[in-house]
Amino acid sequence: MEVPVEFGYLIGVVFFSIPWIVLYVFGKNLRKEILFMSLIIGFVSVVSGLMWWTVDWWKPETITGTRVGLEDFLMGFFAGGILTSVYKVLFKKIQSFDKNLYKFPRLFLPSILIGSVFIGTSFFNLTSFWSATVSLIVVTSIVYLIRTDLILPSLLSGLLMMAISLFFYVPIIFITPDFVNNTYLFKYLSDIRIITIPIEEFVFWFFAGTFWGAYYPFARQKILMSLKN
Repeated sequence: MEVPVEFGYLIGVVFFSIPWIVLYVFGKNLRKEILFMSLIIGFVSVVSGLMWWTVDWWKPETITGTRVGLEDFLMGFFAGGILTSVYKVLFKKIQSFDKNLYKFPRLFLPSILIGSVFIGTSFFNLTSFWSATVSLIVVTSIVYLIRTDLILPSLLSGLLMMAISLFFYVPIIFITPDFVNNTYLFKYLSDIRIITIPIEEFVFWFFAGTFWGAYYPFARQKILMSLKN
């Protein structure tokens, strides 16, 4: 049974909530972090959608008929929780505060990220995809230079996030077949597709996973340790 395109975004978000719920249930020691990051990325998702994504990346229809809607917040909300916890839950990691680690202002890297995307789109005429990609690489590189112990968790978070993103895309492909062609602004994209989904989506989730997967322990001066049974 096909569903109208205007409900495709919401349907994808509903399925995307499944891994968030699983991680929240099993990541008992991470629930505060999951909720915190979910709220932050949820807000960022709405703002970035309004400023950048809907300009030259995609324009999904929302149930409210507005340029950005409830779906954007929910998508960011679930993504934020997944990004920050998927590696730690799957690999049974706990976090321990280490006062010897250099303390950066918590908004230091997010500010660089947002500022870089703004500069890239406003002054260098980059599309939001390329501006976001370059900016994510820059801030993640800063993390790697300072915290080499977070490189592996970061890379694995990126790969896991690519895989988990299928919870969003696959239901849409089957339930709302016209969603991709009616939503993505292929004029600004490569038009290279994987299972009909623009490759830019998977690239974005990988780099988003590498940064946000390492951000919380970096910002909070925490090291990751294996959970003892």
